Amino acid sequence: MLAINGQVSVARKNFRLLSLSIVPFKTFCPPAFLRLRFSDNQNLFFAYRANTIEPSVVQLQEVLNNSNPLLLSIGNQSLNQEFQHTFIFRYSSVDVQAASSFFVLLNGNFRWDYIGNSTVIATRDTLLPNRVRLLAGTQLTQPVNLDGYYTLRSLVTYGVPLPLIQTNLNLSFGANLTRTPALLNGNLNIALTPSINAGITLSSNISEKIDFTLSTTTNYGTTQNSLQPQLNGQFLNQQSRAKINFIFGDGFVFQTDLTHQYFSGLSRDFNQNFVLWNASFGKKFFDDRAELRLTVFDILNQNNSIQRNITETFIEDTRTDILQRYVILTFTYNLRQN
Repeated sequence: MLAINGQVSVARKNFRLLSLSIVPFKTFCPPAFLRLRFSDNQNLFFAYRANTIEPSVVQLQEVLNNSNPLLLSIGNQSLNQEFQHTFIFRYSSVDVQAASSFFVLLNGNFRWDYIGNSTVIATRDTLLPNRVRLLAGTQLTQPVNLDGYYTLRSLVTYGVPLPLIQTNLNLSFGANLTRTPALLNGNLNIALTPSINAGITLSSNISEKIDFTLSTTTNYGTTQNSLQPQLNGQFLNQQSRAKINFIFGDGFVFQTDLTHQYFSGLSRDFNQNFVLWNASFGKKFFDDRAELRLTVFDILNQNNSIQRNITETFIEDTRTDILQRYVILTFTYNLRQN
């Protein structure tokens, strides 16, 4: 199947006081799809999609933002729209008799005229060509169009039942790579962030009354900069989880899940090793159409939210205050008869 999609948009923006600029953007995006069915249980799918990303008003507006005197920013009226090309390859195979499955996913995203950043770090008082004055130690960031941005992702999964212990085994492996260009004091910096991940999951199929899930996933990645090797680094994140659902007696339901999070390679005081434990107890009634449930979240009071942001000039690790231990009582009623 071949489809064609076109679009013309006109951006009407006030860049400066008493000055009006009209910026037209044209789009021609022909997607393509291919599906091959080798058998009832094996198929291959390929897709190509193209689209554009228009610069925002802030990115186009050449007005100096000095809300932070040390970190200045300004727009770029000459920006072009990004052209984004996405490729998707997917293969799946299912063995009905053995109840096993195999899945492969490949994804690539390439951008022309990628809207990146040009950063100038002043080592002394400097007057830039756009008449912006930088004091020593300050930096100015401006969006610019750059080529060479891409993201590659892959995922392979395999699932098979284990009759001896009445569980299903699922294995997964993935690899990712992102290439991000940027300008630093007029020089091109390439940031590469390769990462790999692997996981294993055991899920039970013992009965309708009891089931459990055990899983662990490990993600390892590095950051490599061509101009600023001092920003290079590596990180490791591992998440392991155990979950149990148990229905017993006259409609009583017990659920609990335990999640262990491990972070390594982050900034000082950010490497974390904590456990998140939730549990609930409920009672079903009215022919299982209603349920009253008491749930305790974060019983150990250890919940954390950590995020790493990578830019062309710095790496930032942030911790966000989030709600920790709390208790909630819920009542649900299903209006539909099962």
